[in-house]
Amino acid sequence: ARRRGEATAGLILTVEDVTTRTAVMARMKALEDRLSAILTCAADAVVVIDTSGAIEEANAAAARLTGWEAADLVGRPVHELMDEPYRSAHQGWIETYMETGRSGILNVAPRVLPLRHKSGQTVPIELSVGEAFIADERKFIGVCRDISARLQKDEALRAANADLRGKIAELERLSASLEAQKRALQELAQENAQARAQAESANHAKSRFVATMSHE
Repeated sequence: ARRRGEATAGLILTVEDVTTRTAVMARMKALEDRLSAILTCAADAVVVIDTSGAIEEANAAAARLTGWEAADLVGRPVHELMDEPYRSAHQGWIETYMETGRSGILNVAPRVLPLRHKSGQTVPIELSVGEAFIADERKFIGVCRDISARLQKDEALRAANADLRGKIAELERLSASLEAQKRALQELAQENAQARAQAESANHAKSRFVATMSHE
């Protein structure tokens, strides 16, 4: 029996049904795995940037495009991947957007820009940037692709078109020259026909004169 004045020792058990929480965590894990798979398999380079301009995540395509390992890109200021004048102005653009909400690149058509490769060389890319809130934090998501081959094809096509226009102009000049020669030949033929007609008329007149003189 418990004596008067003695403390009572006890144990409190708390029971919590974690079925719902476990299901939510499982769904979140499935979504994360799905997103990771999409980013890994994506042909375009994808980088997630925070409001300070630091890269938080980069996929394998971004690593191939930039020459950096994906893990080395994380934490790196994104302006290090830019060429001037974009490199120096980028952070100012972010600050202006955060203050005013005005941006010339967010949620607009893709723009052609130079990307600075790890080697120091520049690569022409087509870039589009969107905005998202992840865990209530503002993020910027950049999607870009190397367009070197496309630009080379475009340049080759422009050169071919210029060459074709030159050949067409040369053919037009040749056609005009042939037309002028044709008109000259036609005029010469007309002159020859007139000369023959005059000669024949003179011969007829001569023949009539000789015949008249012989008769007389």
